[in-house]
Amino acid sequence: MKLGLIAAEQGPFAFAGSSYAQGAELAAELEDVELVTEEGSEDPAKSITAFNKLAQDDVNAIVCCISSSVAGAMKPLATEQEVPLVVYGATTPGIQSPPYVLRPALLPQQGIAPVSAQLVEELDIESAVHVTASDNDGLVAQSEAARTSTEEAGAKNLGTVKTLVADTNFSGAVTEILSKDADLVTVYTLGEAAATITKSLREKGYDGVILANNAVATAPLLKSFGKTLAETYYSVEYTPASTIPEAEDFTQAYEEKYDEKPDVFASQGYVAVKYAAQGAKEAGDGADAAATAESLAEISTMQSPWGELTFDDGQAESENFQIVQIDDQGVPELWKAASK
Repeated sequence: MKLGLIAAEQGPFAFAGSSYAQGAELAAELEDVELVTEEGSEDPAKSITAFNKLAQDDVNAIVCCISSSVAGAMKPLATEQEVPLVVYGATTPGIQSPPYVLRPALLPQQGIAPVSAQLVEELDIESAVHVTASDNDGLVAQSEAARTSTEEAGAKNLGTVKTLVADTNFSGAVTEILSKDADLVTVYTLGEAAATITKSLREKGYDGVILANNAVATAPLLKSFGKTLAETYYSVEYTPASTIPEAEDFTQAYEEKYDEKPDVFASQGYVAVKYAAQGAKEAGDGADAAATAESLAEISTMQSPWGELTFDDGQAESENFQIVQIDDQGVPELWKAASK
């Protein structure tokens, strides 16, 4: 059995792409399936070329896509060529379309809503301002989940500060955020942007609560930004501190293979390949991509480092989101006040 991987170890998403690839490689090794990799750099044109090349290599399924725009570009190819696309990261609602487009990745909104409400209630937050990359549908959806949930929990909405994915200078945005004098700032941008905004807010004296995209917690960003990310919270399906048995097994295997701790993106790559491998195996020896797609669409539950997953119309769901707090040394730890 052979699976394809469209990697993103180059380009704007490389901060997470290497983790996705390493998690995928570990799963392929443990599931005893062949993994053929093509670099797509999260560029739609390059990813289309990679998809076509992998499809011609008779893979059972193709694992791809951090960004929703790339997943959207892949979606018609999967349907037309009857090769299942297993999406490991894109977060725009409705990407999945079984049997040929399936998403074992969890939607961050599933965790953001309860986590942001819990922070408001337990930390006595009275007001919130929200920051998002307004040209990324997935990040906008995450920010909207935080805004709605914090409002429903009783925090006054002081508005949304909009940035763009390509922005590198956030001085204007930071000034606008500080002018709101909010108890809570939610930041749903790409990882480095979220870390940069968080660092700037702290350096300018902001001492309120910051709830960020979990992308701030990649190993390279934690190493670069360190203590400036202290007291930042995020919701996540996986952390090396997790006590879920499958998470502990995954963490140990990853550390043994790569001599480093995995992050949430590594767990997403791992889960996607594990899911694709399960579908290929259940389709049976000699099954083609179309048969694998039908098998994948029939999977209703799967054990993972995030606990048990259930699938609804090709979309994974979980109730095991956790709250992580970055401590004063820049190390992510499970929030002690969290109930999960």
